[in-house]
Amino acid sequence: MLVAALLTGAAALALVPGLAAAADHRAPHVVLTAPIAGATISGTVRLSATASDRSGVTQVEWYVDGAKVASDGAAPWEASWISTSVADGQHTIVAKARDAAGNWGASTAVSVRVANAATPSDTTPPTVWVTSPAAGATVSGTVALAAGASDAVGVTQAKWYVDGIEVAWDGAAPWQGSWSSATAASGLHTIVAKAADAAGNWGTSPAISVTVANITPTPTPAPSPGDPVIAAAGDIAAPQTSPGATSGGQWLTDDLIDQIRPNAVLTLGDHVYETSTLAAFSSYYTPNWGRFKSITRAINGGSHDFYGGGDYYKYFGQNAGPAPYASYSYDIGAWHVVALNNYCSDPNVGGCGVGSKWYTWLKGDLAAHPARCTLAYWHQPYWTSGSNHAPYTAVRDYMDLLYSAGADLLLQGHNHQYERFAPMDPAGRRDDARGIQSFVVGTGGRSFYGFNSTPAANSLARNSNTFGVLKLVLHPGGWDWQFLPVAGQTFTDSGSRSCH
Repeated sequence: MLVAALLTGAAALALVPGLAAAADHRAPHVVLTAPIAGATISGTVRLSATASDRSGVTQVEWYVDGAKVASDGAAPWEASWISTSVADGQHTIVAKARDAAGNWGASTAVSVRVANAATPSDTTPPTVWVTSPAAGATVSGTVALAAGASDAVGVTQAKWYVDGIEVAWDGAAPWQGSWSSATAASGLHTIVAKAADAAGNWGTSPAISVTVANITPTPTPAPSPGDPVIAAAGDIAAPQTSPGATSGGQWLTDDLIDQIRPNAVLTLGDHVYETSTLAAFSSYYTPNWGRFKSITRAINGGSHDFYGGGDYYKYFGQNAGPAPYASYSYDIGAWHVVALNNYCSDPNVGGCGVGSKWYTWLKGDLAAHPARCTLAYWHQPYWTSGSNHAPYTAVRDYMDLLYSAGADLLLQGHNHQYERFAPMDPAGRRDDARGIQSFVVGTGGRSFYGFNSTPAANSLARNSNTFGVLKLVLHPGGWDWQFLPVAGQTFTDSGSRSCH
């Protein structure tokens, strides 16, 4: 009788239209993004992960050696763990994500070394010395930097400084970096290397002097006649060597850049998946988008880009700003362009609120560049209808500064889709007179994300199944936009607006 009742119940469920098909048994996809594999950690450790699921991710948890140590209930998925709770040595960290249907997915395990044995009694800094360039050398262009370092506890990182300003960082031996000497005037300059050990002691090398002798190059003719042309997209290269319906689209979107022939390529973060290591860049980015590296102005702060440091900054160097994790700005044509690292929770950023380092910098930069037309770009979207990543409101104070300064245009990534919004004030109210028009252009080639069933206010155009690139023509008093789809696709979006 019980078996019959169960069968009758199952049969009854099958008769309900769409019920069986609606069941979601697919686990979320989750990737542990911090700490990285092989890292040596101590003290309070920052944990982070990315997670995606068609039903929406509701919770992420982190486990050390199988024991739960932290959880987060809202994106961006971040937490902390006090590593003194385990013995020094090798340990395994896993991130797990749960979707709205109750399915759990687990990341690939990452092995790290806990080293808390160093105590405050260890006050001996590492010994460090500059090995490249040689003292007295004459340098030009991109300069290879290298250092030697030794310490009884172990060296954990190295930095290089030119005339007291940090220009490069490395988190693993051999200690190497690069510096664009074009950022310094021709003449004599001083280089110093610094190294830190696991106890937090910093050692400084003897200073060496080099002579910078850069010959001013003959200006290259603009690739596009007339006003400057920009190509922009984020969320670009996947570890797949051929185009596909859901990944590998970087092998198609780079063809669009060839067609556009832009003056600059603005990349909106998450350049290589799952992490932007030099090996991943070499395999999946350099053969396509890497062909335009010399005109790329990369954004710092991508969750798959070591948040603007590590191998990511080694790859881009000065094309991602003056230093790892930095925000920066430049002019192109009549426009002022601001590239902002908006990962406010990252300790290298230190928050985005009033009085923070980069809030103060942005306020001063906008005051010093009162251009009629201003474009800002960052990774996490302040306005979005995407179902994977909710609007990132931690940058509200940045938005207030941009709006008060009369900024016109905002480019964003992170959600793998295209979306255009009407001009709005920071509160999200339509403002055709002074509002900022924003785009989400996470269509560089990685994959596609869906939209919420109800679009965000003032969303005017959306697409979640077409890789492509946003083309902008920056006129002295306005701009034209056009979303260009990859070959074989038909979705497009275009228009023009005037600056404030």
